[in-house]
Amino acid sequence: MTNVLTRFFSTKYMVKERDRLGDIPTSKEGYKRAINMAWPSIVEAVLMAMVNLVDTLMVSGLGEEAVAAVGIVGQPRMIVLSLIFSLNSGVIAVVARRKGQGDRDGANRCLKQCMMVCGLISITLATICTIFSEPLMRFAGANDDYLQDAMTYFRVIMLGIFFNAMSLTINAAQRGAGNTKISMRSNMTANIVNIILNYFLINGHWFFPKWGVFGAAVATSAGYVVAFCMSLYSVCHKSENSFLSIFSDAKWRWDKPTMGAVIKVSSGAIVEQLFMRVGFFSYAKIVAGLGTLAFATHQVCMNVMTISFGVGDGFNIASSALVGQSLG
Repeated sequence: MTNVLTRFFSTKYMVKERDRLGDIPTSKEGYKRAINMAWPSIVEAVLMAMVNLVDTLMVSGLGEEAVAAVGIVGQPRMIVLSLIFSLNSGVIAVVARRKGQGDRDGANRCLKQCMMVCGLISITLATICTIFSEPLMRFAGANDDYLQDAMTYFRVIMLGIFFNAMSLTINAAQRGAGNTKISMRSNMTANIVNIILNYFLINGHWFFPKWGVFGAAVATSAGYVVAFCMSLYSVCHKSENSFLSIFSDAKWRWDKPTMGAVIKVSSGAIVEQLFMRVGFFSYAKIVAGLGTLAFATHQVCMNVMTISFGVGDGFNIASSALVGQSLG
């Protein structure tokens, strides 16, 4: 049994002799590189999952209606972000390939193109969702006793979705270049800002107003803005040590080959994301029909479960970046 496990986890046996194009790293080297790349991504994935959990926990003192209002927004928000997640899977792959090739200009061209596309998508979707917030919340299954709070939370979150989406895209490019700690730090800071402002704005501590669910939404959006500023700062350096920079000589104008490479990877991810998010949305809608208390309970459990996905998501990000760099 020990020999079987050794062979299974050994890098020596992961690639057949006829398929090898060069030296295979030792098991120690391979796992060390993967873990060094993955652990910041794991922390980041857990922190991203905790944004909604923190809001849920900190509004719980306002009652089950507040918990349900925050929870009902979760799946519609993720459907909006599913296009950004799909785009970012292409960003990671293409930037990682350019990193492996040593093509800094190509990587920066991809970053700039995808920042523009991300901005356009997020602003368009945020505008539509803000205008049609009431029918969207009713379709999601919101009950009348928390519908207004849900609409308020959703609208404010949508106002901050541009900053969230742009931060995610910049961080995806940084992960493709191997800089996974940048996204971890920005998301950690965003969570800290969210927690602090939640404390002051939900229940009106000190001289701050008591805004309840609206305060939780403002705190979350403020965290998005801070994370975006940190992510943007990470690509504002123009030096030999900075692989990615918006001040590089790469052009901002539309580049068909670059976006073609991104879309080639992202197209499959779009289908995957939409089916997965629609499935979660449908499930949440069914539970919401059982009543406010049932849905509030469901939401707390779903938030805890989402955190457990963090390890898998972290290794997923690391493997995408490492494979892309090796292919390059």
